[in-house]
Amino acid sequence: MKSRLPLYVYSIMGLLSAKVLCRTQSNSEVYEPFLPTGLALRSAPSIDTKPFQEFTLDSTADTVATLDYGHEVAGVPWFEVTSLTGAVQLEIKYTEEFRGLEAPFADGPFLYGNQLGANFRVETLNVTHTGRTSAFLVQGGQRWESVRLLTEGAITFSKVGFEATFPNVNPEDEPGQFSSDDTRLDAIWKLGVRSTEASCIEQGTQPATWRIDHEKGARIASLRPIQSDKAPLIGNNTLEFETMIERGGLWWGMAWAIGSGGGIGLQITGELPEDTTFVNHNYTLSPRNTLQVTSGWGQVNQTTMPTYLLKTFDLPFSVREKVWYKISTTLNDGYLSASIDGVPIFNMSLTEYRVMFRGQLMPITLTGRFGLGAYMDQEAYYRNVSQYDQDGNMVYSSELTSEDTLLEYGVKTNLFTVCLDGPKRDRLIWLGDYYHTARIIGVSTGRFDMQRGMFDSLLGTQLENGMVSMNAPLGYEANTTLFADAYGLEDYQLLGLLSFYYFVRDSNDLSYVKENWEQFSLLVEWAIANINVTGDGLAYLTYGFTGPGDGASVNCMTVYALHSMTEVAQAIGDWGAVKRWTSAAKGLTEAIQQHLWNEKLGVFSLSPASPNDFSVSGTAFCISGKVATPTQITRSIKALDKLATGPGYIDSTQVDPASPTASYSPNTNGFLLSALYESGEYERGAKLIDTLWGPMVDDVRTSSGASWEYVLHDGTPGLGMFTSLGHPWGGAATYVLTEWAAGLRAAPGVGGFGFAEWVVAPEAGVRMGLRRASAHVPTAFDGILRAEWEMVGNGTLSVVIQAPAGTKGSFQYGAVSKHLCGRLEYKFTVEL
Repeated sequence: MKSRLPLYVYSIMGLLSAKVLCRTQSNSEVYEPFLPTGLALRSAPSIDTKPFQEFTLDSTADTVATLDYGHEVAGVPWFEVTSLTGAVQLEIKYTEEFRGLEAPFADGPFLYGNQLGANFRVETLNVTHTGRTSAFLVQGGQRWESVRLLTEGAITFSKVGFEATFPNVNPEDEPGQFSSDDTRLDAIWKLGVRSTEASCIEQGTQPATWRIDHEKGARIASLRPIQSDKAPLIGNNTLEFETMIERGGLWWGMAWAIGSGGGIGLQITGELPEDTTFVNHNYTLSPRNTLQVTSGWGQVNQTTMPTYLLKTFDLPFSVREKVWYKISTTLNDGYLSASIDGVPIFNMSLTEYRVMFRGQLMPITLTGRFGLGAYMDQEAYYRNVSQYDQDGNMVYSSELTSEDTLLEYGVKTNLFTVCLDGPKRDRLIWLGDYYHTARIIGVSTGRFDMQRGMFDSLLGTQLENGMVSMNAPLGYEANTTLFADAYGLEDYQLLGLLSFYYFVRDSNDLSYVKENWEQFSLLVEWAIANINVTGDGLAYLTYGFTGPGDGASVNCMTVYALHSMTEVAQAIGDWGAVKRWTSAAKGLTEAIQQHLWNEKLGVFSLSPASPNDFSVSGTAFCISGKVATPTQITRSIKALDKLATGPGYIDSTQVDPASPTASYSPNTNGFLLSALYESGEYERGAKLIDTLWGPMVDDVRTSSGASWEYVLHDGTPGLGMFTSLGHPWGGAATYVLTEWAAGLRAAPGVGGFGFAEWVVAPEAGVRMGLRRASAHVPTAFDGILRAEWEMVGNGTLSVVIQAPAGTKGSFQYGAVSKHLCGRLEYKFTVEL
């Protein structure tokens, strides 16, 4: 899981290519499948692939097929089998970077925020017939896949692929485009596009992960315990249910958080009969006829999620498959006990245990919700669930035999069109992380319909004070009581407002603004209410991700959001809001200048309590929020040299760059990248793109074709295999290259909404050393806005601009300025 501690502590266009099929099924589009481009046959995974063709795995020859899809893909895995010798078992692995194929659990497991998709990146299939064999759960994001033959015999595949769960569209087929004479920059531009394509999903495209039988109840396979939105958050309680193991065992939880995990896990492994147990079952990890009690996120920890195996207990008798049992579990004043068919299994104290939480050893949490699941390659039915409080009163009951169960547990096909944090992990609707996604959409996919769906999903979680959920889980209905603990990172509210602003600026969808203005303006008023007008005049948040709640990042971000939302208010004629928000921004700017500018060091202070520290985010937002004066901009950027210790900038002066785990955030560096170009620091910006985003495209072993979540000092993924390599929050280079390297951007102010007015300003690209660049952007008008420039000879710039009817713009280069209006195409040369 990415660190959700503050960074100052831790280090409608909808244009699809012809590849998208038009038939519908279950109210969702069916896309052309993702197919591998490369294949290697060996006895172990191999990166040396050749073009895909029909292949055979044979226990006497090649037993492992390595499949390369060329870039990030996602969907339900399937296999076309043309021949096989008897029944065979296959072990399938999925991973974004190649080395995951060599790890025991691939690049997972992903038990955090992932309930409408596979939790495990390894699964075993029993193939008994020719034709198509499919897995059941969505694999959310991967470039690489391996198929290992586990048993004697042979099997031949004509095709392998994924039923796509997002449109199979190449970046070069999107309405927004960028190209230049630098092919590496072109590949970097595509990073943000691919991560956004993979993370933004349409309504009804993520299949339900539980199957409901009207007699047997809920059938669950290879999913962590998942919680009901109707069950109470409770301490002392007793949970009872009936269960039948289909294969392997079952896994349930007590005191878990909604939509995620981290509580008490209980996993039963049954008798494991030879005829149904996979040959690769780990008997050391999951012994026969045992119950294991865990704390944290699972049973093993290959990645970065704290996991603790507390105790293993023998079952009182052999637990068979296809037989119904009644299980009871009780939490009572720090003691946990369980029984099966009335026979006690254990009774243990939990108070003696300590687990790591945010860097500190803490007692095990004993309050939360129950959850139902099954461990890797396990499958079980659950029915007739009841929960009782410590006084014996029933507080929850369900037969689990109704289709309504899927919605209750958040495992129903997705209700909203939304953009997730990333396709494979953190499949949550992270509000603050959406900032970069919103800006990428505007210069590439043009999927403003997805943005509307995104905001619709969030507005349903709005509190009376204006805040919306910062990390709503996918699958549940949007509401405020369910996500009561999902409002903690308060600066994400500000980033949400900025995301909304860029959606409006790019789409000019003022109808949507007017329909929902009361809710969005309420969030702005929440931001203003945080300003201490009777004291020092600064904004104070309880908790921030980008910096201290009273620091430069939060305060300058607030000004940035106020300026941006003031433009939206102007666009719809809410002049009362314009006056009020303008005044608030002015007063806050003055307070920042008085209390957070360190004249001696030439930086905006991390916070009043840390006046000699500063951060990337604080510098970036004080520039983009137009708080910093020209002199302050120059000095702040010069001070960044203290943070430039690797491929990018460490987050703040409080991060130790020598730490082996210190990583560089394309998220925060993305805030800065845009600010650098806004400030005319083109060479510094170009170097940052080269050193931080370049490694994402340079090495086939780690390149996914999409932008990364974190980067280490050596240019490798920053959280090891746990790192998301399809993270739009790392894609800022995409919109910066369009807006500055090609120089095509919306004109400032309300006039630029929807690109009614535009600017073509190629000076940054020329100073970056480019000889040619072009960009296309979708507009709110009937057509695409295109700009292309090329250096011809020495000092002559040839420019071609094609603009939709009804728009106007300007060309700018240094002192040269041309007003362009009234035509669909403009061709001219400029002597530099």
